[in-house]
Amino acid sequence: MIGFGGSLADSPDQIRFERIGHTAMAPVAAPDHPLAELRRPLSPADVRDETQLVVYDASGLTRGRNFNVFSLKTWRVSDNATKHLFIRGSLGWGGLPVSLVQEDIASGRLVALHFPAFNQPEYPIYAIGNVAAPPGPAARWLSAEVRARFAGGTG
Repeated sequence: MIGFGGSLADSPDQIRFERIGHTAMAPVAAPDHPLAELRRPLSPADVRDETQLVVYDASGLTRGRNFNVFSLKTWRVSDNATKHLFIRGSLGWGGLPVSLVQEDIASGRLVALHFPAFNQPEYPIYAIGNVAAPPGPAARWLSAEVRARFAGGTG
């Protein structure tokens, strides 16, 4: 088994992390969303009353902590794929990994919002696995493919 994601603050010794690339978060909205139509740098006051889509942490590791949440109205979703679809459907705005939205931004399906208060520097992406169960051929192939995509600028 293999997973991909960021690091954990307190990771058990039996979990193996192998850095395979990096990404950053970008605040985005659909082109017809009110924030995208402003076409100027946004302030926290601009986004306060617009629905912000936020991924919740089902593990509870970050319970009580919010990261880059600025709106008084939030919809919490379970994953970035759902958040991505909702944002593309103009149901709200939010931050998504650049690696997930760069093609949508290039094609005009999403607009990168210029929102200086949204602070998300680059962060590493890891292949994650169990130390006691090294990855087999398929997991090694998948990890290499994901690493290549990050190295090729699509990550």
